[in-house]
Amino acid sequence: MDGESFLQKAYLFVGGFFSVFYLVVGLFICTGRLNFGMAAGLNFLFGAAIICYGIFRGYVFYKKYKVSRETKDES
Repeated sequence: MDGESFLQKAYLFVGGFFSVFYLVVGLFICTGRLNFGMAAGLNFLFGAAIICYGIFRGYVFYKKYKVSRETKDES
């Protein structure tokens, strides 16, 4: 499989999927479409925190994807 195991590819796919998932869920919480019985201000803060975490996970995913592409290009 071109020097990259199936588990590494699966891990990258899951990481990318969940980074997008966190962004979407955070957006839904911020806009009030998902409500957990909290006040509107707390909903917004909770959603913003989840969006920030999704951005962080996306950054980590991008770094790992970039490293995997560079090692693939070297071989």
